[in-house]
Amino acid sequence: GEVLIPPAAGVFSALGLLFAEQELNEARACLRPLEAFETWSPEPDFAALTETIATRLELDAKAIEFRRFADLRYQGQAFELTIPWPDGPMDAAALKTLAERFDAEHTRRYGHCFEGRYGVEVVNLRLVGTVRDSASDHSRVALGVDESEAGPLSVRDAYFGPEVGL
Repeated sequence: GEVLIPPAAGVFSALGLLFAEQELNEARACLRPLEAFETWSPEPDFAALTETIATRLELDAKAIEFRRFADLRYQGQAFELTIPWPDGPMDAAALKTLAERFDAEHTRRYGHCFEGRYGVEVVNLRLVGTVRDSASDHSRVALGVDESEAGPLSVRDAYFGPEVGL
């Protein structure tokens, strides 16, 4: 039975856009069985994606936080799930981690997985670059409201009709 209207409610979306971190998502097609990564390195592709993001953001790559992902699917499927890429070198342990993450996400999303019964394919390599603005604190934005005023600015009754029970 109570409605709260925060100060400057009409511009929350604009404030969110104004203070949101810059983020750019780039992908590169890479249709290969997951096992192929034992003999093939994705590093040149990730390096090219890093350069693309830095160029598009017009920043040095050191000023950008990068997160790696892979779009995976079971062989024969027509849809992919984006899975975080393991840290460190791409060795047998990292491949196992990637496959386990995929199976876990497939189970979470669809309620089952085909663990080991079908091969896993890497469809895309994906890189997300985020620019964090750590220099400014946006946690308190001046909205032109006197915060010393406690309580609501106004109160009024509202009628919603007989079908709404309050």
